[in-house]
Amino acid sequence: MGAYVGLPLHAVLGAMMLVLTRSNAKRLRALSVPERLKRISKVTAGFALFQLIAGLCLGGVMHLAPKLPFVSSVLLGAHVVAALTILAQASSVATAYDIWEEKEFETALSAND
Repeated sequence: MGAYVGLPLHAVLGAMMLVLTRSNAKRLRALSVPERLKRISKVTAGFALFQLIAGLCLGGVMHLAPKLPFVSSVLLGAHVVAALTILAQASSVATAYDIWEEKEFETALSAND
């Protein structure tokens, strides 16, 4: 593997993340899950799109103008924050979906009555 495999692989990974988050949002939209889960998954797909665009801009700036002050730092920060946001949102949707599917809320509510 060459030295230039990392960046294209990183871009493909970002595109795959966008496809997965959009697919997840589309599948949840078709189910009778709570509206909050649908909204969060839609926003997560939006963050994936933002992250892909920020990553492409970051790559362009780093390639074309690597000494441009502050721009690469801001784009890198936005790219990393978006990645962490996607991770947090996707895991919260997965947990909430699992709780909803297992009807754990209803069991806990009926046990307290």
